[in-house]
Amino acid sequence: MRVITAAANLLLSLALCTASAGVALAFKPAPPRDVIRYSDSKTKAQLVIRNKDWRPTSVEVVIGKKRYRWPKPPSLPVTARISSRAKRVVLLGGYGDGCSDLGNIEIYNLRGKKIAVHDLRKKIAGLQKTSQAYTRICCPCRWLHKIELSANGKRMRINVCNKHLVRIDLLSGRLKVIK
Repeated sequence: MRVITAAANLLLSLALCTASAGVALAFKPAPPRDVIRYSDSKTKAQLVIRNKDWRPTSVEVVIGKKRYRWPKPPSLPVTARISSRAKRVVLLGGYGDGCSDLGNIEIYNLRGKKIAVHDLRKKIAGLQKTSQAYTRICCPCRWLHKIELSANGKRMRINVCNKHLVRIDLLSGRLKVIK
């Protein structure tokens, strides 16, 4: 009986989610954990974000035995990448309503100084429609397909919605849409 009820609830929530997929505010993710960690196992680098009520209270980058505390915490990202060779942290998107931060890319040095900010909505025409076609169920503004860091850690390639390719030079902060 419980299995049938659980399956019925799942189907009902999936139907509601699919019916409201065109509405950007229909998707509300679970609240973030109090401590969010993004880590790179190859370089033993870690980004630790502590937050309360969807607002970051402190950010710390740990590489080996060195710790860097940021003076001002940024908004919560969807994901982050750390390049210890380039001494950069890249924050991608925004946690929560992904449509408000769709295509947002922020590059920081290890101490929390902002190097560059890019809004892909200005560089890729129709990004919101492309992301809605890319993700049909529940979250209409998912845009990250694949993120790759170069071997030397100084460049990043981002596959956006499996349709566009973006290259970022992490040292200068320059961004180029390849296709």
